[in-house]
Amino acid sequence: MLRTLVARMAAVSAALAALLGPAAPAFAQGVAPSAAPAEWVRYAETVTGTISGWLSQEEEAATRFRAYLRETAAAADQPPAALEIKLWIAPDGRVEKIGFTPFVDEQANGDLRAAIVGRMLAAPPVGMLQPLRLQVDMKSEAIGEGARAGGD
Repeated sequence: MLRTLVARMAAVSAALAALLGPAAPAFAQGVAPSAAPAEWVRYAETVTGTISGWLSQEEEAATRFRAYLRETAAAADQPPAALEIKLWIAPDGRVEKIGFTPFVDEQANGDLRAAIVGRMLAAPPVGMLQPLRLQVDMKSEAIGEGARAGGD
């Protein structure tokens, strides 16, 4: 039950981060959390879960990306911080491109793109500002061995 509550709080936090970007006081998108339409918040929560699922799948790019994150963690018992990802989503829901702070390893950058770009999400709400800014929590079992597969 506590784990469910923590997961829900993380999803809400990620959704708000998606609307505000990494520098919350700047309100990069021009939308304060209290002013963001509920539909945008729900969409951001759903997309965050979907992206986490894609990154935990047992496909080549996602598996290699998780291995890179494990190898570059600050300490063996300290998983990496959340990934801050910007998504540009077509009206039909296709992820057109992503933005993120690049990793030192070009293969990891390519693997992150390969795991996300071109995949289908639900269509974004009409009028939703883009890019959609997400914080994807990689602190969970998502970077561990035998990760659970997510939906597409």
